[in-house]
Amino acid sequence: KLPNDVAFRRVHVAFRGSVQQQLFYTLEALMAPDAVHEKVFAAIHLGRQPLLTEAEIVAWARPAGLDPVRFEKAWNSPAVASSMRRATALMTSHEVEGVPRFTVQGRFVTAPSMVGGSHQRALAVVDHLIEKSRPLIRR
Repeated sequence: KLPNDVAFRRVHVAFRGSVQQQLFYTLEALMAPDAVHEKVFAAIHLGRQPLLTEAEIVAWARPAGLDPVRFEKAWNSPAVASSMRRATALMTSHEVEGVPRFTVQGRFVTAPSMVGGSHQRALAVVDHLIEKSRPLIRR
Protein backbone atom coordinates (compact mmCIF):
# COMPACT_ATOMS: atom_id res chain seq x y z
CA LYS A 1 0.00 0.00 0.00
CA LEU A 2 2.90 2.38 -0.60
CA PRO A 3 2.06 5.81 -1.98
CA ASN A 4 3.11 6.41 -5.60
CA ASP A 5 5.95 8.70 -4.52
CA VAL A 6 7.56 6.04 -2.29
CA ALA A 7 10.00 3.45 -3.60
CA PHE A 8 10.62 0.14 -1.85
CA ARG A 9 13.97 -1.53 -2.35
CA ARG A 10 15.05 -4.91 -1.04
CA VAL A 11 18.66 -5.30 -0.04
CA HIS A 12 19.91 -8.81 0.63
CA VAL A 13 22.29 -9.06 3.56
CA ALA A 14 24.84 -11.82 3.95
CA PHE A 15 24.63 -13.05 7.51
CA ARG A 16 25.67 -16.63 6.75
CA GLY A 17 28.04 -16.28 3.85
CA SER A 18 27.47 -14.71 0.50
CA VAL A 19 26.05 -17.49 -1.71
CA GLN A 20 22.38 -16.66 -1.16
CA GLN A 21 23.18 -12.96 -1.49
CA GLN A 22 24.82 -13.77 -4.82
CA LEU A 23 21.70 -15.71 -5.83
CA PHE A 24 19.49 -12.72 -4.96
CA TYR A 25 21.54 -10.30 -7.05
CA THR A 26 21.89 -12.81 -9.88
CA LEU A 27 18.10 -13.06 -10.06
CA GLU A 28 17.89 -9.28 -9.92
CA ALA A 29 20.40 -9.01 -12.80
CA LEU A 30 18.27 -11.44 -14.80
CA MET A 31 15.25 -9.28 -13.99
CA ALA A 32 13.60 -12.40 -12.65
CA PRO A 33 10.01 -11.85 -11.55
CA ASP A 34 9.01 -12.06 -7.92
CA ALA A 35 7.70 -15.55 -8.70
CA VAL A 36 11.31 -16.76 -8.99
CA HIS A 37 12.11 -15.29 -5.58
CA GLU A 38 9.06 -17.17 -4.29
CA LYS A 39 10.52 -20.35 -5.80
CA VAL A 40 13.75 -19.72 -3.86
CA PHE A 41 11.75 -19.29 -0.66
CA ALA A 42 9.75 -22.46 -1.38
CA ALA A 43 12.89 -24.47 -2.19
CA ILE A 44 14.59 -23.45 1.05
CA HIS A 45 11.68 -23.43 3.48
CA LEU A 46 9.25 -25.97 2.03
CA GLY A 47 11.50 -28.23 -0.03
CA ARG A 48 14.28 -28.25 2.56
CA GLN A 49 16.87 -27.45 -0.12
CA PRO A 50 19.42 -25.31 1.72
CA LEU A 51 20.87 -23.68 -1.44
CA LEU A 52 24.07 -22.98 0.46
CA THR A 53 26.56 -23.77 -2.28
CA GLU A 54 26.97 -22.70 -5.88
CA ALA A 55 26.48 -26.33 -6.98
CA GLU A 56 23.14 -26.58 -5.12
CA ILE A 57 21.97 -23.31 -6.63
CA VAL A 58 22.99 -24.23 -10.18
CA ALA A 59 21.19 -27.58 -9.78
CA TRP A 60 18.09 -25.70 -8.59
CA ALA A 61 18.15 -23.03 -11.33
CA ARG A 62 17.20 -25.10 -14.40
CA PRO A 63 14.14 -26.80 -12.86
CA ALA A 64 13.13 -23.36 -11.55
CA GLY A 65 12.87 -22.23 -15.19
CA LEU A 66 16.10 -20.27 -15.49
CA ASP A 67 18.33 -20.50 -18.56
CA PRO A 68 21.60 -22.04 -17.30
CA VAL A 69 23.86 -20.05 -19.65
CA ARG A 70 22.27 -16.69 -18.80
CA PHE A 71 22.21 -17.66 -15.11
CA GLU A 72 25.92 -18.53 -15.02
CA LYS A 73 26.85 -15.38 -16.93
CA ALA A 74 24.93 -13.21 -14.46
CA TRP A 75 26.23 -15.21 -11.47
CA ASN A 76 29.82 -14.42 -12.45
CA SER A 77 29.20 -10.85 -13.61
CA PRO A 78 30.89 -7.73 -12.26
CA ALA A 79 27.41 -6.18 -11.82
CA VAL A 80 26.39 -8.89 -9.34
CA ALA A 81 29.70 -8.58 -7.48
CA SER A 82 29.21 -4.81 -7.29
CA SER A 83 25.65 -5.17 -5.99
CA MET A 84 26.90 -7.54 -3.30
CA ARG A 85 29.61 -5.09 -2.21
CA ARG A 86 27.11 -2.22 -2.03
CA ALA A 87 24.64 -4.30 -0.01
CA THR A 88 27.32 -5.41 2.43
CA ALA A 89 28.57 -1.83 2.85
CA LEU A 90 25.02 -0.63 3.44
CA MET A 91 24.42 -3.40 5.97
CA THR A 92 27.59 -2.40 7.81
CA SER A 93 26.93 1.34 7.76
CA HIS A 94 23.34 0.84 8.96
CA GLU A 95 24.46 -1.64 11.63
CA VAL A 96 21.91 -4.25 10.52
CA GLU A 97 21.71 -7.03 13.09
CA GLY A 98 18.52 -8.75 11.96
CA VAL A 99 15.90 -8.92 9.25
CA PRO A 100 13.42 -7.82 8.25
CA ARG A 101 14.43 -4.25 8.90
CA PHE A 102 13.03 -1.12 7.34
CA THR A 103 14.96 2.10 6.82
CA VAL A 104 13.00 5.15 5.71
CA GLN A 105 14.77 8.03 3.98
CA GLY A 106 18.08 6.72 5.31
CA ARG A 107 17.26 8.19 8.73
CA PHE A 108 14.51 6.23 10.45
CA VAL A 109 14.61 2.54 11.30
CA THR A 110 12.08 0.00 12.48
CA ALA A 111 11.69 -3.76 12.56
CA PRO A 112 9.22 -6.25 13.97
CA SER A 113 11.70 -6.93 16.78
CA MET A 114 11.50 -3.24 17.75
CA VAL A 115 7.69 -3.24 18.04
CA GLY A 116 6.94 -6.42 19.95
CA GLY A 117 7.57 -8.87 17.11
CA SER A 118 4.58 -7.78 15.04
CA HIS A 119 5.08 -7.42 11.29
CA GLN A 120 1.80 -5.49 11.01
CA ARG A 121 2.88 -3.05 13.71
CA ALA A 122 6.25 -2.60 12.00
CA LEU A 123 4.52 -1.74 8.72
CA ALA A 124 2.31 0.76 10.55
CA VAL A 125 5.47 2.37 11.93
CA VAL A 126 6.91 2.46 8.38
CA ASP A 127 3.78 4.33 7.24
CA HIS A 128 4.26 6.80 10.10
CA LEU A 129 7.97 7.24 9.28
CA ILE A 130 7.15 7.91 5.63
CA GLU A 131 4.81 10.72 6.70
CA LYS A 132 7.34 12.00 9.22
CA SER A 133 10.05 12.13 6.53
CA ARG A 134 7.99 14.05 3.96
CA PRO A 135 8.96 17.51 5.29
CA LEU A 136 12.62 16.45 5.12
CA ILE A 137 12.27 15.58 1.43
CA ARG A 138 10.60 18.85 0.50
CA ARG A 139 13.47 20.99 1.80
